[in-house]
Amino acid sequence: MLHKIVDYKRLDNKLLTLLSKKFPDGYSDNDIIKFHNHNLDYIEAVEIRSDDDDTMYLVKISSHLANMLSK
Repeated sequence: MLHKIVDYKRLDNKLLTLLSKKFPDGYSDNDIIKFHNHNLDYIEAVEIRSDDDDTMYLVKISSHLANMLSK
């Protein structure tokens, strides 16, 4: 399985749909994955999986993502 880290701003419609289906009522602290990237930047993300291309996406949490999921 391929793993990708993506920013909410760069999600296409397919991934936005997966994200809103997985978190229809928003995400909680238990859904957040926390880690340091190769530049030692602290990252918080939520996970979505695409069955079409066998990829796991870690979508970086931002205020834009929180606002989109709260609508």
